[in-house]
Amino acid sequence: MSIDPTRAQRLIVAAAVVGLALRLAFGFGYWQHRLLTHDEGEYLTLAKNLTLGKGFVYDAPEAEGVSAQQFGRAPGYPFFLALVGAGRGEFDATPARVKLAQSIVGSLGVWLIGLIAYRSTGPRAGVAAAAIGAVYPPLVWICSYVFSEALYSTLALASVVVMNRALDR
Repeated sequence: MSIDPTRAQRLIVAAAVVGLALRLAFGFGYWQHRLLTHDEGEYLTLAKNLTLGKGFVYDAPEAEGVSAQQFGRAPGYPFFLALVGAGRGEFDATPARVKLAQSIVGSLGVWLIGLIAYRSTGPRAGVAAAAIGAVYPPLVWICSYVFSEALYSTLALASVVVMNRALDR
């Protein structure tokens, strides 16, 4: 049984909308008031310092003689966090604006998954891939954490689409 291209495109968009709804439901309905991990705190600190104009730097350790291990971070994700307003305060849990922005980015990722499968294998594969991407648990819950994977996975998928189109030419 084949699916006509127009219907497949609509179903892929519908899967992205369902993906958005699931990500928002998880983030705002279940993942509430969870303490930040070390990595999440570092990303938010970098976003705060970028917002305050201090640059891409960590805060000084609060207690003398105590040094928490700090890791080098790529600047793209903290800039994204600063852009969505996550650098405007001190947070103990994932800010709502981060959950919202990453849920939108995640639903765009679902659409890209469907588009890649559609272009490479056909309409049925595009619909199936988008449907799986919409409900796949790690892709749903990652949007509620302050982790760079929520942004970079979608950027990687967008890179695949751009490269694929360039190769077609």
